[in-house]
Amino acid sequence: MATNNKLGLLHIQSNSPNLKVIKLYKDNFIYHKYHADFNLHDDIGVIICGLEINLNKDFLSTFKHLRVIGTNTTSISHIDQDFCLKQKIKIVSLRDNFNKIFNITSSVEIALGLLINSIRNIHLYSRDLLTNNSHSRDTYPSYQLSSYRIGILGLGRIGSMLKLILDTFCPTVYFYDSDKTKVTENNRNAFLPLHDLLSKSDIILICISWSNGDPIFLDQKKINKLKKGVHIINISRAEVIDEKCLVNNIKSENILSYASDVLPVEYEHRVIDKSPLIDLSREGYRVLITPHIGGSAVDAMHKTEEVLADLIIQDFA
Repeated sequence: MATNNKLGLLHIQSNSPNLKVIKLYKDNFIYHKYHADFNLHDDIGVIICGLEINLNKDFLSTFKHLRVIGTNTTSISHIDQDFCLKQKIKIVSLRDNFNKIFNITSSVEIALGLLINSIRNIHLYSRDLLTNNSHSRDTYPSYQLSSYRIGILGLGRIGSMLKLILDTFCPTVYFYDSDKTKVTENNRNAFLPLHDLLSKSDIILICISWSNGDPIFLDQKKINKLKKGVHIINISRAEVIDEKCLVNNIKSENILSYASDVLPVEYEHRVIDKSPLIDLSREGYRVLITPHIGGSAVDAMHKTEEVLADLIIQDFA
């Protein structure tokens, strides 16, 4: 997480100046497993963290005067929300403040990068060139993006940006959203019922929101509706899709490629060693995984931390 002076000065802005702010990073969290060596818990009122830190009940219960958890993310799946509710700990995030971050494009850029890479096989050509001295341009036949029918699942902040961009050079861009207010006069012709979108799309971009406790969105029944040879790009959460079914369909090439910026329970230590999707990628299947870098552009992180700091200051005011 980028350093931000405003976050570091939060405790000065509060009406409880004796309560301190602690900012947790993945490295110092693993080193200080749970509450070991944290000697300042009694005077910590605010925790700042990102998705890489699992704020579970065991960890949070060691903070006796915790009032606010701030996370510059649109998901709060890494926080024990039930515990916070019972202990009257307020969670401040970006999920209900899309209007303040609407112009941040970093996650959209990663989605586009994964999309282009999936259909043009850029990483595979680069790998062959570097490891096999192969200069062949025909190893991985591909088509222009404009040749595909694209389906966007979820027309929120990221989905709507992607549709706006893809509409400029792709003749067929569908979308589905369970929120029917997202269907307007301007986009009505692009809306498809879910099962129709799944069966007609050559490429599916998953941009739906997900929280702990939500059911799997793309379960086996829905995956069976997919068009054979589909490309899937997941910019949402890994938990929205049935991983076992996904893996089986990648192996059978019903799903031709899968690209994702997310893995399940990313805050778990050694999650990479446990991932069957990482294994598929290592075995040569068309699976591309990035370590949740969608929002990690330096300027985007700075902006989201500024927004988060303002929100927390407002809470203390």
